[in-house]
Amino acid sequence: MWQFFQTTQGTIILGALIGAGSIAIGVMLSRSLLWAGIRRPQRASRSRETRMLAMRVVLALDDLVGGCHSAAIDAPEFNPSDAGDFVLHTDDPRLVLPKDVDWALLTPELAEEILWMPNRLRNILDALESLDVNAPEFDDFFLHRQADFSKLGLRAMDITDKLCTEYGIKAPERPLYYDPRATFEEGVALAVDFTDRRRKSQKNASTTGRSNVTPLFGNGGIEPKTVKPSDKDPIA
Repeated sequence: MWQFFQTTQGTIILGALIGAGSIAIGVMLSRSLLWAGIRRPQRASRSRETRMLAMRVVLALDDLVGGCHSAAIDAPEFNPSDAGDFVLHTDDPRLVLPKDVDWALLTPELAEEILWMPNRLRNILDALESLDVNAPEFDDFFLHRQADFSKLGLRAMDITDKLCTEYGIKAPERPLYYDPRATFEEGVALAVDFTDRRRKSQKNASTTGRSNVTPLFGNGGIEPKTVKPSDKDPIA
């Protein structure tokens, strides 16, 4: 075989093969470089879109955190002449997620957690609406409102932290004296403590025959002001 390529005819054929191979390699290399050149801007554009979507979600969740915080520390104002009449000082929290976006840009786990949030909020509002809010116990409305919105606020903050870490977004800045996470954690803890005290009260009542009603707000109304959870009754 090698002797053939040493002949004039073999040399011509070998040269032709080498030339054809060079052309094929050049074509493939050119296509690869062209494809890489096209894909690079596409990846950069998709990365920018992903980061922008994550940023928009962070801002929406931060608004929800603020609404949950306001609801969690909202003390009801009672009518002195009507123990069953009260008003709250804040509206229910709202969540407005970006519309007409490609949620597939985010990781499946984060996208699912985010898309579940409006449903979680809606279920809390429906649950509170279903309670029989009448004196003297108000069906634990204030207890549930504080605890449920505290839990939702904590969930929103956890998702925000994940988004900021995953996509290199700066976390929302807050004044040093404003710490929603601490308020939410305290609200959940106070609700758990109240539930435990009520359970013990009911157990004692079953053995002593005394009333098992744990007062929610004492015997009357509270001062017409909004106070921090640490300054008020655990379920206010």
